[in-house]
Amino acid sequence: MKNIMRLKAILIAVVMILGFGLNCCAQEQTVNIYVSVFGNDETGDGSANAPFATIGKAKEYVSNLSKDTNITVNIGAGEYYVNSSVSFTSSDSGNENCTITYKSDGAVFKNTKKVNTNEFKKV
Repeated sequence: MKNIMRLKAILIAVVMILGFGLNCCAQEQTVNIYVSVFGNDETGDGSANAPFATIGKAKEYVSNLSKDTNITVNIGAGEYYVNSSVSFTSSDSGNENCTITYKSDGAVFKNTKKVNTNEFKKV
């Protein structure tokens, strides 16, 4: 009888530990969104294989996601030519269940128009 009670106690402890562990793992998941100078806002889906071209499109996409897991927008290295500003408000922030992070390693944003030098004509 003592062995059965001990076995039940061990099984309950194992179930509680596993259940808690699974819950912790679920909270640590992150949705990754990608932006690249080679991306496309029309055909991209924000994945690593089909990134968006602009932060504005990524911001719009993030605003439609459920805010129950962490979200990271990964902005690829390169020069981004920006023709309009992107404003962030508190509605673009996370909440107690979710953090929203925009990060980059080497992105440069320029408020100029990229000039195609192939269109120059000799004078």
